[in-house]
Amino acid sequence: MNSTQFADRSAFGLTPILAALIVSLLLGIASAGVADDAKPATVLAVVNGDKITSADLDAVLIKTHRRLDQNQKEGFDYNMLLNKLVNDRLLIQEATALGIDEDESLVEYLEKGRKENARRLFVRASFKPEIEITESEIRDYLNEYYWKIQIRTISVPTRKDAEELIAAIKAGAPMDSIAEAVSMDSHRFKGGLHNLKYWADVDNIHRQASRGVEVGQLSKPFKFNEVYSILRVEERLPVDTTDYSRFENKTRSYHTVEARKRAWVEFIENLRQQTPVTTDSAVLADIRADQASLFRAGFLAGTDVTVLSTTTGHRVSDNELRKEVSHKAMSAGTSPFNILLQAGLDAKTEDLLLLAASDERGFLDSASVVERYRQSLDSALIELYLQEMVVPQIVFKKEEFQAYYDEHLEDFRLPSQYDLQEIIVDNEEKAGEVLRRLKDGADWQYIARQFTTAEPQSQEKKEWTTLQSFPPSVARNIERLKIGQFTESYKTSEGWIIFRVNGIRSGEISSLQEADKDIRQVMFQRKFTEVLDHHLNTMKKNSEIEYNDQEIEKYFGGRP
Repeated sequence: MNSTQFADRSAFGLTPILAALIVSLLLGIASAGVADDAKPATVLAVVNGDKITSADLDAVLIKTHRRLDQNQKEGFDYNMLLNKLVNDRLLIQEATALGIDEDESLVEYLEKGRKENARRLFVRASFKPEIEITESEIRDYLNEYYWKIQIRTISVPTRKDAEELIAAIKAGAPMDSIAEAVSMDSHRFKGGLHNLKYWADVDNIHRQASRGVEVGQLSKPFKFNEVYSILRVEERLPVDTTDYSRFENKTRSYHTVEARKRAWVEFIENLRQQTPVTTDSAVLADIRADQASLFRAGFLAGTDVTVLSTTTGHRVSDNELRKEVSHKAMSAGTSPFNILLQAGLDAKTEDLLLLAASDERGFLDSASVVERYRQSLDSALIELYLQEMVVPQIVFKKEEFQAYYDEHLEDFRLPSQYDLQEIIVDNEEKAGEVLRRLKDGADWQYIARQFTTAEPQSQEKKEWTTLQSFPPSVARNIERLKIGQFTESYKTSEGWIIFRVNGIRSGEISSLQEADKDIRQVMFQRKFTEVLDHHLNTMKKNSEIEYNDQEIEKYFGGRP
C-alpha cells in the first residue's frame, strides 16, 4: 500500500487500545502509566529505514486528543495521524540531509534543554527533604505575629512640623482633629485612625515606628513616602485563641516553605563540597568594568571565555553570566551592581553544581532525557525546514488578493448595528411585571416612563451599536429578534434590564485594504499547504515507505 492509498483509507472504529488511551487521558492518568499496561510497541510503518511504531502513534494521538474540543473529537479522523507521522519523518530526514541539524544555534538550544531536563530529573530524584513542623513552632509564630494593633497617624511635610505636632498633642491638642485638618496621608478623613490589624499585616515602616511604643504614647517622627509621620498606638490586643485554628494551615505552609528553602541551601552546599567551583576573577573584573552599560546591548556583548568551571569539565561562559546578571537587573534594577552580579553568580553556580551532579549520576544520558532531546530535535528540524525551504517559496500576487476578496465579500462584512432601547428597574419583581405588561401588548414608551429607574430613551434618538461588547448569551438572544421585539430581563450592576430592538442595519463591507491582513492569512495558509504538499510528494516519489497493514488494521480496530 502506498502513501496515497493510505490517505484515502476510510476511518476505522476505536480499538480497545485507542479507547483506553482516551479514557486514561480523561481520568488524568499519565501516558507513562498507559504504556506500562499496553501491549509492546509494534512497527506500523518504515520510512527510508526509520521505524514508526504504535508507541509513536499513541503519543501523537494523546496530544491531539488533548487539544480537541468535544465536537472536533467526534468528527476527527484519527487514522490520518499515521500519515502525519510519515510526513514528519520525511521532513526530518530531508532537513538532516541538508545539514540543518548541525546549525550551531540549534545545537546550543537543544543542549540547553537537555541539561535543564537532566537537572530537573536529578532534583526530583535526589532532593527529598524530610520536613516536620511542630505544634510549638506554629504556636510561637502565631503568638509573635497574630496579636492585633491599632494606630493613628499624621503626615506632614517636614520633621520640624512633626515635632511641633508632637508637642501640641502632648499639651492636650486632639490628634484626630489635627489629622483631619493637616495630615497628608489617606487616613486623614478618619482622623488618622487605621484599622485594627494583625501585627503580620502591618507594613514594615509602621512596625518599626511602633516597636516599644505603649498604648497612648506617640512615636518619634519617621520618614514615610516622602513626608514625615508620627503615630500613636491606640490599642494592642493579645492573640485570640480562636485564631490558632484559623491560621494554623497558613502558618504551617509558611514554615514548610521556609524549611524547604533551608534544606535547599544545605543541599546545594553539599554539592559544592563534592564538586568545587573555580571562578576566574579576571573575567569578573571585565564584567564589573562594563556595569555602566548594564541596561544597554553592549553589556551582553561578552565572550565564550570560561568564568565558572568544575573539575568535571562543566563550565559557565562570560556570555552566560552576563545574560543572567542582565536578567536579574530586569526584575531588581534598583539594586547595586555588586548585588546583581552576586545574584547572577549564585544562580549560575547552582545550575553548574546541579548539572555536574546530574551528569555524574547518569541523568544526562537517561532514557527520558534522551527521548525528550530527540523529540525536541525532531520538532526543531521540521520547523526550521519549513522556515527555510517552504516559507521562502510563498509569493503573493495582487490579482489573487482581488479575486479572493471579490469571491468572499460577505466574509468581510462588519457586524450588524442595532438601535436598542432599554428599561432598567431596581428589582426582579418589577422586571417581571414589566415583561408581563409588554407581552400583553402595553406600549413600550408608556411602560418605560412608568417603571424605569433610569432616564428613558427617546424613540427618535438613535444610537447605533454592535453587539461585540455584550455577553455572548445576550448578544445571541438579541440577534434572534426583529424590530419591535424585546428580550427577557437581565441582571446587571445597574439593575434588571430589558432591551428592545428599535432598528437594525447591516454592517458595511470592509475595503480591500482593510481586509488585506485577513486575506493575507488565508492566502498564506493556502500557498503554504500547496508548497508543502509539493515537497512531500517529491520526497515520497524518491522514498521507500512500507506500511504494516495488519498492525495498522489491528491498531485502528480492524480484525486481528
